[in-house]
Amino acid sequence: MSLVRAAGGLVVREGAAGLEVVLVHRASYDDWSFPKGKLDPGEGERTCAVREVDEECGLHCELEDDLGAIAYEDGQGRPKVVRYWRMRAPVGAEAWPAHEIDDARWVPLSEAEPMLTYPHDRTLLRRLAGDPPLGPPVPVYLLRHVKAGERGSSKGLDELRPISRTGLKQAWKLAGSFAGLGIVRIASSPSLRCLQSVDPMAETIGVDVDVADELFEGRPIEGAEALALWAAAVGPAVLCTHGDIMQGLVESLIARGVPVGGDGTVAYRKGAAWRLNVADGLVRKMTYVPPPTGPRPPVGSGFVI
Repeated sequence: MSLVRAAGGLVVREGAAGLEVVLVHRASYDDWSFPKGKLDPGEGERTCAVREVDEECGLHCELEDDLGAIAYEDGQGRPKVVRYWRMRAPVGAEAWPAHEIDDARWVPLSEAEPMLTYPHDRTLLRRLAGDPPLGPPVPVYLLRHVKAGERGSSKGLDELRPISRTGLKQAWKLAGSFAGLGIVRIASSPSLRCLQSVDPMAETIGVDVDVADELFEGRPIEGAEALALWAAAVGPAVLCTHGDIMQGLVESLIARGVPVGGDGTVAYRKGAAWRLNVADGLVRKMTYVPPPTGPRPPVGSGFVI
């Protein structure tokens, strides 16, 4: 699986008739949307959003509210996640088209919706207006792989290190815990220990496992978060990763003010998960779920927060 990541902005200013937003037109697609573009190698989402708005309509803006992500398939059938921010343009600044943009204009908020070509852009406009999230949150479980052999205990690459006998028991307990939760998508780091951690679950639930480099050890946590937001666009999901990715993402979310539910526990044990409640393209709440213990739990038990 190759996840395409991009970022952009909803640039606003106060106009004579109230709030105005910048819309751009692409001649090659004949569509009206918001300025956005793909991340350059090694580039962060915030940096990309500012750069793309500057390049496409000549506005160097300040980031304001995080409007979350929109997930969809691009024209080549690849999963795509675009993260957006509300942006404030400098006073008196005008929008000028550049690159693949042939028109950029300020549009009153009340007139923007019928101009927009895509439904997901109209969803963003609703977020900009401050409307409440649509529907209940979708759970995405960020799972740390089960117990494996000691690092350096196997010959060859560490990513080929398998789970242990104890880990195999954990994996089957996890399969029982998740069987009744309506999981529709499972993704895993390419590491063997992660793939083996969700194999029993995939077999029990009847879902294929997508291999995602964003979940691999040592990768930027922004990629794992983007993957979680993409997964939530379809339904409840499990993402199996490593301790550094789990801890890094959870700590980042806490630093941004995402509340921790349950009893407030913050931990990262092998075989444990963090339940990320995603609504309107953002993680709204998260809860630690410890590894299952005892015999294999019955279908539908555990992991319900």
